[in-house]
Amino acid sequence: MKSAYPRPPILECTIQISFADKGSDENNVRFARTCEKFYQRFDREIPQQLSVKLSADRPADASFSVELQQPSYKLSTEDQTEVAVCGPETLVISQLAPYPGWDAFFARFQREWSVFEDVFKFRKISRVGMRYVNRLDLPPEGDVVRNEDYLLFFPSIPSQFGNTDQFFLNVTLRRPNIGGVVIINSGITPTPVENRLGVLFDQDLVAQSDIPRDTAALYTLLNNMRAEKNTIFETCVTDKARALFAND
Repeated sequence: MKSAYPRPPILECTIQISFADKGSDENNVRFARTCEKFYQRFDREIPQQLSVKLSADRPADASFSVELQQPSYKLSTEDQTEVAVCGPETLVISQLAPYPGWDAFFARFQREWSVFEDVFKFRKISRVGMRYVNRLDLPPEGDVVRNEDYLLFFPSIPSQFGNTDQFFLNVTLRRPNIGGVVIINSGITPTPVENRLGVLFDQDLVAQSDIPRDTAALYTLLNNMRAEKNTIFETCVTDKARALFAND
């Protein structure tokens, strides 16, 4: 199934699986090398942790040390619109615009997850996250863009203050359908589209209970999270907003 809109306003979508244990670097390399055939770029990223030791008696004798952490392996297409990252405690699959639709994105996750299972077997999952970042490019009416004509998620400000030049909202809502929460961020954001006001609508869904214990349950949860994401989006946008990305 392709996206419901010919031009969906999705800038980025991500699925992140977090695990209760650390995977071995050897297995992470096996996963990355096996999936390398699906991508054009392979990068090894080694995080560093800086430690500082201070002495209350002799502060001038502070010592510094840098500890190298277990690396992550990043795979990406040449244009970097498709990315997979395998770290010690996470697996991340992401897609930048243009969004190919849920079926294509989910099929890519299933492909990588199948390799992951072959290498690691089924690791205990501690958290399942799904994030969709949208940017709505709103046209002005005269000299004013009325956010409320497009989004039902906006700050309520007394009319005496006049037009809003900038805003940012952050809300966390319980979502029983996924056993977790959704964190919604919205605000004015830069856009490359001329004569438009860019407005961010960012959904970060997190499953916190009833964590899947097998692949079938994981796939069911991800599809439920996607349905919940769609419900939230459609509840928060107006028909006037839909018209912006419903046309070819």
